[in-house]
Amino acid sequence: MPPGSGTTWPISRKIGPYPWGVQVKTLASLLVLASVLTGCMTGQRPRLVDDPSATPLTDANAQGLVDVLTSTSPQPFTISYDILTKFGGQTTKALVTGDATHGTAVVIAAVKYVFLPDGQAFTCDTATDRCSEGVDETRISDRQLTSRFFKESAISRVRQDARIAAGEITSTDEDVTGTSASCIGVPVIDGNGATQTKRYCAFSSYGLLASMDTADLLISATSVASTADLSYFEGLPQ
Repeated sequence: MPPGSGTTWPISRKIGPYPWGVQVKTLASLLVLASVLTGCMTGQRPRLVDDPSATPLTDANAQGLVDVLTSTSPQPFTISYDILTKFGGQTTKALVTGDATHGTAVVIAAVKYVFLPDGQAFTCDTATDRCSEGVDETRISDRQLTSRFFKESAISRVRQDARIAAGEITSTDEDVTGTSASCIGVPVIDGNGATQTKRYCAFSSYGLLASMDTADLLISATSVASTADLSYFEGLPQ
């Protein structure tokens, strides 16, 4: 019932200087906002990577590398990496292996992530061989990495740096561990106002990261093979 009908209301007719109708609308808006925030906190966390189908970049060289990284490998692969987290000097061994039938397995230090073609994903401890459903990025967050550092995360970084480039983005073709790679150099302004060049390379034949040198990470492929190590797909929960 509206105010003034003789009914005693559990809240005052006016809260502050605003009229009753505004207060009801405000309260409703706050309830909707609380519902949205609760969903964000309890629902699936978003992945901090760009949608590969996002609007193309205006720079042809940067977009060319994104195109390589969004491509799907037509052949099996196993690529080993050395990774340096520059903040703290932590070094990490990583491996990415897979094929179209089994999916992709990623080993970063003592953590294994498995991404199956049907969309299922698992996080495993290589020391105990115990696996749980889902992708637990917190297991490697101290290394400034994500479980998809070799593809989607690299795309996100290239796109971001291309948007803030402080000059011409250069493109070269290079040999990385005996395998052809497409590379770009992106000039950006660092926190001290100096121009630094970030470098990204991707294997053209696999659609995967070959190397990366940025302010926080140095990633280098150390070996490449056109075979998949299927042992990394064993022991998953049924």
